[in-house]
Amino acid sequence: MLKVTVAIPVYNAAKHLNITLDSLMHQTMDSSEFEVICVNDCSTDNSKEVIGNFSRLMSNIVLIDRENNSGGPMIPRNDAIDAARGEYILFLDNDDFLGEEALERLYIGAKKNQSDVIYGKYVGINGRRVPGSMFKKGNLPKADIIKDNLVYSLAPHKMFKLSFLRQHDFKFHPEAVVGEDQLFVMQCYVTAKVITVLADYHYYFVVARGKENLSVKYYPAEQFFFSFNRLMEFLHGCNHDEPYKTKLKIAFLNRFLHASRLRGHLLTSKLTQKQKQDWLSETKRFIDNHVDDSLVKSLEPRFHYFMEAAKENDIHKLATVRM
Repeated sequence: MLKVTVAIPVYNAAKHLNITLDSLMHQTMDSSEFEVICVNDCSTDNSKEVIGNFSRLMSNIVLIDRENNSGGPMIPRNDAIDAARGEYILFLDNDDFLGEEALERLYIGAKKNQSDVIYGKYVGINGRRVPGSMFKKGNLPKADIIKDNLVYSLAPHKMFKLSFLRQHDFKFHPEAVVGEDQLFVMQCYVTAKVITVLADYHYYFVVARGKENLSVKYYPAEQFFFSFNRLMEFLHGCNHDEPYKTKLKIAFLNRFLHASRLRGHLLTSKLTQKQKQDWLSETKRFIDNHVDDSLVKSLEPRFHYFMEAAKENDIHKLATVRM
């Protein structure tokens, strides 16, 4: 078995993919010990040609050439999970790159700590903002989801034990178009016996590409809440005791209200009045289904008035919310 599979969903990334693959070609881990699965999601540029050029230099590149465009990174990542031969799998976006010691350090850390999930310090490039609070304590061999702020790092750019994913049948939900990474990562966090966080090296470089990184497409509120409804259902049904489940819900909801596009849509002029009312109604439905009064009271105080306005489905009260 190989040590690591690096999974890269590829779609029209020819301008950036050479930097991504170059960072893998120069890893300190021997190329015979890891594979790079590039899942070409029907690119219309010359991404496939770039992969072909690198495959002549790197014998460990595997190309999966999809016949139908999937509409997002979820299914290509699942294709890689199915095809992977590594002990661990790391998800890498097609315009980001790794530090040259990243795979070796992550694998050594994972084996030492018997980690189900492990990830290292992120670095933002071109002004990209990245999570940082979970790295301030130094290396965390066995991190805690709540105490170590892991809910603020729910991007999939991590390394997962492949047998752990397959045992629990964890994949990216193919119907989720928003928040699919948060659903996947939270499921892994909550189920993992060991989550390891490494702060001793610049592991993963997240690149801002201007407007290319911005999600400008409008999604109806029902599609937006698809992943988050399922995430709350998962937290409700997980195997932890009730007090810890409640703490998990509170931690996630504080993060959700702070960092998701929900606030950016409802509290700005980005939406029409009709769209805003649809989003508010769906928010009320989410709260009614998953957030009882005791949970609301346990959230950060700055969110209380927003939650009150949403529960009342009051578009006029919402206009006065500041949080």
